[in-house]
Amino acid sequence: DLTTSSRFMIWEMSWEGFKERPILGWGQENFLYVFSKYYDPKMWNQEPWFDRSHDVFFDWLIAGGALGLLSYLSMFGAAVWLMWRKLRDRLSVVERAILTGMLAGYFVHNIFVFDNLTSYLVFFALLGYLHALSVDVDGVHEHKAKKDAPRALEAQDALVATALIIAMTAGLVYALNIRNINANIALIDAIRVGVKPIGNGKFEIPIADVASKDLFGRTEAREQLGQMAFQATDPRIPPELRNEFYQLTSRAFEDEVTRDPTNMRTRSFAGMFYSRFGQNEKALEHYAKAIELSPTRQSTYIDLTSMYLNAGNFGKAVENAKIAYELEPAYPESRIFYAIALIYNNQSAEADEVLVPFAGMPQAYDQRIVNAYGNTKRFDKVIALVGEKIAGGDATGRDHLSLAGAYLELGQKQKAIEEIEVAITMDASLKEQGQKIIESIRTGKPI
Repeated sequence: DLTTSSRFMIWEMSWEGFKERPILGWGQENFLYVFSKYYDPKMWNQEPWFDRSHDVFFDWLIAGGALGLLSYLSMFGAAVWLMWRKLRDRLSVVERAILTGMLAGYFVHNIFVFDNLTSYLVFFALLGYLHALSVDVDGVHEHKAKKDAPRALEAQDALVATALIIAMTAGLVYALNIRNINANIALIDAIRVGVKPIGNGKFEIPIADVASKDLFGRTEAREQLGQMAFQATDPRIPPELRNEFYQLTSRAFEDEVTRDPTNMRTRSFAGMFYSRFGQNEKALEHYAKAIELSPTRQSTYIDLTSMYLNAGNFGKAVENAKIAYELEPAYPESRIFYAIALIYNNQSAEADEVLVPFAGMPQAYDQRIVNAYGNTKRFDKVIALVGEKIAGGDATGRDHLSLAGAYLELGQKQKAIEEIEVAITMDASLKEQGQKIIESIRTGKPI
């Protein structure tokens, strides 16, 4: 089971992080740094980022070290001691057994999950209940001590205290809750809106305002801004808007990196952003730091491979793809990218060896592999691969279109036309494009 196996791997990573900082740990909300540094390449089929150990006890070892875990465990110890030593006269054996069973169930449950507000409410409600019973045992809530107090709290003192409490609470609720709730709502709205035209060929990007505020979710807002910037690389996007996205996102990522230079996730996103905009030197700077922070994470090497392929540096592409592949050969994506890099580097024989485990599987006919053979003029390979896929009954209209392109490059025009006609029959959305290509083939005029 993927969920179970991922937990075992994360626990191993957490243990390594604990051994590095055993006394006080890494601090609250800092599991990402452990996850990056001790990443297990076998986690390629899991979600890309984990911010918890998925085990409360490992979470405390990471957040607070041995002292943090002991502090947490002491609450269980204190509760059990209260029930079985101090509250024997207040709780029956059955009641104590039931409450102890609840704690035991919660304890075991926490081995496989992390705490949240819901589970905390139940846990602390039980601790509060036991505490109330124990205080009552000590002498009717210290009634006598209160009775002998020098003077009762006067009404004006109560009013002043109440006013201060209300003012402080209102301020804290606004600063810590309302502002961040509003920022969260603004982020959701900004994602929905995307880009807002404001006339005269100009646009407003609402998410940029959210990403600039020093509130909870700022990092998420900046990552979402980066995702929108990726989409802005589409040639159909006006150059002015594309440039504005670049400037906004570049400033956001550089500020985020300055604030937290060892955050591998930010480095990874920044590298992809600069690479997508053709700023390979800046991308390489962030990718290099990401690899330094997480040397066993395949995705960074794959991103680097993609960047080098786009830049035409096929030797470097092979070098990085090989590292990703050797970290975990079972990862299909790393195997595909390694094969693609080898094809572009004129090492087709080696690529064939890498792709042997994919024989008869859908990955063997991955469109990126087909494109690599097509771009390197290996049209015989394109025909062979797409032909196998068609024979297996898994082909789409676009596969027939790819086959037509290979036949056309080899000068076999009639076969190309036949495949285009099949493509149009299978996929009506290709009709206009296909008819233009057929007309171009028959007339000799460019499309």
